[in-house]
Amino acid sequence: MPLLLGFVHFDDVQQLQVPAGWSVAVLVFGAVYTIVPTALFGQTAGKLAVGTRVVVDGEGSLPGWRRSGVRWLVSEGLGELPFVGLVISLVVLGSLLVDPRRRGLHDKAAGTIVVRV
Repeated sequence: MPLLLGFVHFDDVQQLQVPAGWSVAVLVFGAVYTIVPTALFGQTAGKLAVGTRVVVDGEGSLPGWRRSGVRWLVSEGLGELPFVGLVISLVVLGSLLVDPRRRGLHDKAAGTIVVRV
């Protein structure tokens, strides 16, 4: 987001000269943007736009704070780890392709599923 808004320049990102504060701010923003609306409403703005919602698998209820946090941590939080984050992200997203119900590892870890509204 800061890159898109012009606060961080692309050359700085390529040379790994992004201040640590920006990295933490982007991580916190992503967590809040994802966890809060998922816990309270089952959907972020993106899910609302495409007509999907995250629910507890087998129940259909809202995921709540713990499940939303676990889901974010597995799908996005672990992807921020140095050196292995990209591999983790690819495995999590790749798991969507092999699961017949299209549940990624983040959904399996949290006990959730994405459904059409």
